[in-house]
Amino acid sequence: MALKNLILDYLKNQYPRICHKGEIEKICILNWQFEGDNAARRCRELVNEKLIKPVFDEKHRVQYQYIPYFERRIK
Repeated sequence: MALKNLILDYLKNQYPRICHKGEIEKICILNWQFEGDNAARRCRELVNEKLIKPVFDEKHRVQYQYIPYFERRIK
């Protein structure tokens, strides 16, 4: 399965929880045998496709959250 789809499925299963970028990279490395840099790139692609959204914490660290289908349809 493509890394982008794995990340999207993971975030979909975690919704409404917000996942830190480091958590996603760790899962990619340990569970799916992909490099962490690839995970960050795929997350940015998913953001550009408006399937997930970036959420920045008070220290400006990026986290990601899945955007449900009904919210994508409204915009």
